[in-house]
Amino acid sequence: MNMRIIIYFLGLVLRWEGLFMLCSFLCGMIYRETSGYWFLLIGGLCLLASFFAARKSLQTRRFTPRRASWWFP
Repeated sequence: MNMRIIIYFLGLVLRWEGLFMLCSFLCGMIYRETSGYWFLLIGGLCLLASFFAARKSLQTRRFTPRRASWWFP
């Protein structure tokens, strides 16, 4: 298995999780709950980790031409 692909997809999952945590933080602030700050902390950490895990390097990106399929000559 390619570990870089696994880390990339985990980074994408962490990004969505962080965004949903920030939505929960906003709901907590509307109802004036003190636990909303924990959502902000964990959501921020998830977003920070996702930017490191799901970043793409331009040096590792290689485009190879594909063979033409049967419907495209």
